[in-house]
Amino acid sequence: MKYLNIKKALAAWLNIQPLSEKDRERLIRRFIVDFNYNSNHIEGNTLTYGQTEILLLFGEVMMYFYFSSVNWRI
Repeated sequence: MKYLNIKKALAAWLNIQPLSEKDRERLIRRFIVDFNYNSNHIEGNTLTYGQTEILLLFGEVMMYFYFSSVNWRI
């Protein structure tokens, strides 16, 4: 890991502040997808990271079309 202690990590974080609005939104989106994927994976959910991202960002309608196309290939 690049930052072995909290003081170095905090200093690096403070050096890039303030985040642009675009970077802030990307960071929030990434956190939401990562958190949900890892939480669901611990509970035994078999969705891939990409499937989790599609579900969270585009909703159930996109998942219906995604699973329809996956099932069609089988």
